[in-house]
Amino acid sequence: MSPFGDIGVATTDEDLVVRSWDDWLVRATSISRDDALGRDLSSLVPAFEERDLRARFDATLQSGVVQVFSSRLHGPLFPCAPRFRSRHFALMQQRVTVGPLTEGNRISGLVISVQDVTAQHEKERNLAAGLTSKDPDVRRAAAEGLASHAELDSVDSFSSAIGSDDWRVRRAAVAALAAAANQDFLQSVLAALKQEHRNFSTLSGALKLLAITDVEITGPLSELLHDEDPDLRIQAALALGEQHHPAAGPPLIAALDDVDANVRFHAIEALGRLRAPAAVEPLLGIVEGRDFFLGFAALDALSAIGDSRVAPRLTALLADPSFRGPAADALARLGDERAIPSLVQVVNDDAGATLPALSALCAIAGRIADLGIDASSIVRESLSDSGRRHVIAAAHDAPADVRPALARALGWLGDAPAARQLGTLLADPAARAGAAESLVRIGEPAIDILIEGLEDEDHEVRAAAIGALGAIGSRRATAPLTALLQEPRVAIAASGALARIGDPDAFEPLLALIGHRDGAVRVAAVGALNSIGHPRMPEVVIPRLNDADPLVRESALKIAAYFGYAGARTLVEARCADPDESVRVAALEGLPYFDEEGAIPVLENALANETPKGRVAAVHALARIEIDTVVPLLVRALADPDGWVRYFAARALGERELTTGLNELLNAAESDPSPPVRAAALQALASRGPDLPLEPLLDAAGDDNSDIASAALLTLGRVPAAEAAAAIRAAIRHSDPARRKAAAQGLGLRRTPEAIADLEWMAAADSDLAVAGWAVHMLSDIASAGGDEAPLAVDALVALLADKDRADMAIAAIASLPLHLVDRVAGGLTHLHPAVRRRTVDALARYRRPEATRLLARAFEDEDAGVREAAADALLRLGSRSFEATLQRLVSEDPSKAVRRAARAALTALRPGE
Repeated sequence: MSPFGDIGVATTDEDLVVRSWDDWLVRATSISRDDALGRDLSSLVPAFEERDLRARFDATLQSGVVQVFSSRLHGPLFPCAPRFRSRHFALMQQRVTVGPLTEGNRISGLVISVQDVTAQHEKERNLAAGLTSKDPDVRRAAAEGLASHAELDSVDSFSSAIGSDDWRVRRAAVAALAAAANQDFLQSVLAALKQEHRNFSTLSGALKLLAITDVEITGPLSELLHDEDPDLRIQAALALGEQHHPAAGPPLIAALDDVDANVRFHAIEALGRLRAPAAVEPLLGIVEGRDFFLGFAALDALSAIGDSRVAPRLTALLADPSFRGPAADALARLGDERAIPSLVQVVNDDAGATLPALSALCAIAGRIADLGIDASSIVRESLSDSGRRHVIAAAHDAPADVRPALARALGWLGDAPAARQLGTLLADPAARAGAAESLVRIGEPAIDILIEGLEDEDHEVRAAAIGALGAIGSRRATAPLTALLQEPRVAIAASGALARIGDPDAFEPLLALIGHRDGAVRVAAVGALNSIGHPRMPEVVIPRLNDADPLVRESALKIAAYFGYAGARTLVEARCADPDESVRVAALEGLPYFDEEGAIPVLENALANETPKGRVAAVHALARIEIDTVVPLLVRALADPDGWVRYFAARALGERELTTGLNELLNAAESDPSPPVRAAALQALASRGPDLPLEPLLDAAGDDNSDIASAALLTLGRVPAAEAAAAIRAAIRHSDPARRKAAAQGLGLRRTPEAIADLEWMAAADSDLAVAGWAVHMLSDIASAGGDEAPLAVDALVALLADKDRADMAIAAIASLPLHLVDRVAGGLTHLHPAVRRRTVDALARYRRPEATRLLARAFEDEDAGVREAAADALLRLGSRSFEATLQRLVSEDPSKAVRRAARAALTALRPGE
C-alpha cells in the first residue's frame, strides 16, 4: 500500500529522471523499483512525445501549475491491466495528477500520482446502461445512482440521457454532465441541440445543461443564430440569454433584425436577462415603433436592464391605451426625478392616463426620497388645474391596488378638496397609512376632516386620525383629543398626539391620568406631561410624591426625575425605601438626576438588599453616573444571582473604556449560565482594547447561540491577531445572517487591506441585501475615518458600482463620503466597465458641490456614449453652467443621437427662453 493511500506515487528530478517508485506502482505496472529508478520518464510511458506529454510536464516544472489527466481524454499514463476483472475495460482507467516538488523557492522536480478509477468508470457504464433500460424502475434507479455519484469522469455514456422521456433521468444526467463538462462534450451537446431541437425532452435537458455549465460556448451558440431553421435560432437565443455572458449581447442585438418575429421576441427576452446596456437604444426603437407583439417584451427587457435615462422617452406611451399599463410599470421601475415633469404633463392632458401615471410618479417619489429629493414640489409646479381635477376624479372609482399611490398623490395637491377625498381613503386599510401621511402633508386644511374622523365607528380610522392630528400639531385639535382621554382604546394614542401638540390646555386632563390603572396609559400621560412642561408642574407634582396611591407616586417620581426638580431631592431619596416595589424602582432610577455622588451609597445599598427589579434599577442608575467609583459596584453586580442584573451590569461596563473588571467580564463571557449575559459580556470586552485573551473569544465565535457568536465576532474585530482575522473571515460565509453582519462589523473595526477586500466581497456577493448593506456601511466608515486605508475603501465602493443590484447602496454611500475623497471617487471615471463610469457620474452629481462637478469633464470625453449621456443628464439635474461650451459641442458633433438629445435638454434648461 502506498503511504499516500490507494494510489501510486512516483517522483522525478527537473530532467524527468525517476527518483522514487513506490510498491503500488511496482504491483500495478510490473516494473520493478530497480528498473524504474534512474530512467527517463519517457522510457516508461508509451508514446510520451507523440502524446505531447513532455510539454505538459515541462509546464508544471516551469510554472508549478498542477495538472490532471484522465483516461478518457489522455489514455492511461502507464498501460496495465485493471486490478480486478472488468466487463468494459481491458486497461486500467487512471486519473493522473502531476504537481511540483520544491526545494526552498525553486521547483526541483515532479510528484506524479496515479489513481485506479476503473471501478468508478465501470459503475458509470452500468448506470448508463440502466438509463436506457425499457424498465422505468431500472431507469429511475440508475438516475438516482447517477445523481448520488460524487464525481463523473466519463461523460460519453450519458449524452443521450438528456433527451430521455423521463424527467428524473434528464435531471440526473444534466446535473452530472454539467459537473464534468468540457469543451469537446459541450460541442457535442450543441450538435445534439441542432439536430434534436424539436424534441422537447432533448431540448429541455440540453438548454438546462448549457445554462448551468461554466464552459464558454457563447461563440458556437451565436453561430446557431444564423441557421436557416427559425426554431433553432429561437433555441439559440434562449440558450444565450441563460449563459449570462457579455459576449452574447452583440449577436442577440443583431438578432433583433431577424426576419422571424418569434426569433426577435426571444432575442429581446434574452437581452433583458443579460441586462445588456448596449441593447437600450435598439429596444427603445422597438418600443417607440409601437409593435404590439414585441413592444411589451422590449419594455420588460428595458426594465430589467435598469437604465433610468430611458424613462422620459417612455412617458409618451401613456397616451396609448394599449401600452399604458406596461409603460407605467416600466416607468415605476426606471424613472427618477427627470421623468416627473413628463408624467405630470400626461396627468394634465389625459384623464384616462391619470392612474397609471400617478402609480409611476409614486414609485419614483419613494425611490428619490432616499436621495433627499422631494417629488411633491416638482409635481405641484407642473400640475395644471385640469390635472388637479383629473387626480380628484380618479380617486372616486380607483381600483383597490392603486389607492395607496393615489393617497400619496392627493397629498401633493395640498388643498381642501384633496383633503376631503383623503378622508374617505382613511376607511381603506390598504390606503390608510398613505392617506394619513398625505393629510399631515396638507396640514391646516385637513384639520376639520381629521376631527370628523375621531368620531368614526372604525377604531383604526380613529387611530389614524389621532396620529395625523398629532403630527400636524395644531392646537385646534386639543379639545377633541382631550375628550378621548377617558376612552381606554384610544387614550394612549390621544396622549401621544397631545404630547406632539404641546398645548398647555391639555395639562389638567393629562394630569388626571397619572394614577390610571393601565400602566401603558400612565406612561403615555407622563410622556405627554413631560413634553408640555407646564409652568405649574413642580407645584402639583412634588406633593404627589407622597400621594397615598402608589401609582401616582410612581408617575410623579418619573416626572420629577425628568425635570430634576431641586425641591424633590429629599423626597425622591425617601421613596427609595417605599413599601411599593414599582415606586422604589422609579425612585432608584431617577435619583442620579438630582445628585450623582449622593446617590451612590443609596444605590450600593439597593444592590445588596433590593429585589431583582430593584437591583436592575440600581444598575441602570449607576450606568448613568460618570464617577469612576461606581465601576467596582457594576463589577460586583456581574456576580448577582439574577441574570438581568448581570446582563445590564455587563452592558454598563461596556460603555466605559476601562481595564477594571476585565477578569470578571471574561468569566461571564465564558461561563455565565445565561446566553444574553454572555453576549453582553463579550460586547463589553470590545471596549477593553486589543490586548484581550484570544482563546475565549475564538471559542465563543463558534458557539451554537447566534447572539453569543455574533458578540464574539464583533469583539474579535478589536484583536489584531491573525487567528482573530481568520475566525471573522470564516464567519462571512456562515449560513446565519446575524453572524455575517457581526463579521462585517468586526472587519470594519480591523480596517486592514485584507478586511477591506473581505468587506467588498460581502457587499458584492452576500445573498442577504441587509448583510450586504452592512458591508457597504463599514466600507463607508473606513473611508470616512481617513487614514492610509481610506483610499482602498473608496475603491471598493466604486468597484461595487459594476453590480446593478448593489449600485444604489454604493452610490448612496459614496455620495455621503467627505468631500476631500472626491478625487479618489473620480477614479471610477477611468474604470474598464462602462456601467461603473456611468454610475460614478451619478455619484459625483449627488455631491452637488463645484469640486465634484468639475470632475465630470472627464466623462464628456469617454468613448462610451452612455457615459457622455449620463454626464449631460447630470448637468441638467445640477443646473451647472460650467460646461455650456462642451454641451454645445456635443449637440453639434456627438455621433450618438442619445447624447445629442441629452446635451440639448441640458442646454435648454440652462438657457430658458432662448
